[in-house]
Amino acid sequence: FPGMLLDAAERYAQDQAGVPTPVGDPVRELGWTATMVPEESGGVGGTLADLASVVEGVASQGLQLPVIDTCAVAPLMLQACAPELATRWLEAVADGSVQIAPLCSLSDLPDEPAVHSRHLDIGHELTGRVVGVDVSLPATHYLVPSLEDGQCRIFLVDVERLGAPVATYRTMEGGRGADFVL
Repeated sequence: FPGMLLDAAERYAQDQAGVPTPVGDPVRELGWTATMVPEESGGVGGTLADLASVVEGVASQGLQLPVIDTCAVAPLMLQACAPELATRWLEAVADGSVQIAPLCSLSDLPDEPAVHSRHLDIGHELTGRVVGVDVSLPATHYLVPSLEDGQCRIFLVDVERLGAPVATYRTMEGGRGADFVL
């Protein structure tokens, strides 16, 4: 299995060599998002070692794709949610009907969360500024980690409810970054 993933990722990376930005959404189109989704949720049930084969193959040509965010962080964050919700969303990740990415910055410190939430009568309010979000691939939903009353919470937010980023830019690696204010 890792050999097949490695070979496929290397071939894709070779095809994309010299192309500044990959066309489409290769991470989802090639099925890599299903790698770490449990089999009972329609995924492959792979491990981080399996996903590392994809990362190694893509990196062989220096291709910058948010494979870890999309294929590991998002499924693992979903698995931490209530089982009845997690299964539904993991199935959608595996079949590609939703595109979920984490809305977090690599520069965030665990003791200084970027987003805070508070419970209101009509739901929750999220506030904060998230700087340096990888937006290289399209997303339909974002997983937003927040701190509420001293506890970590994870919210699944439709991209339309999030609004447009306050800034977009090209990262040092050639990807696309954005800053969001909630």
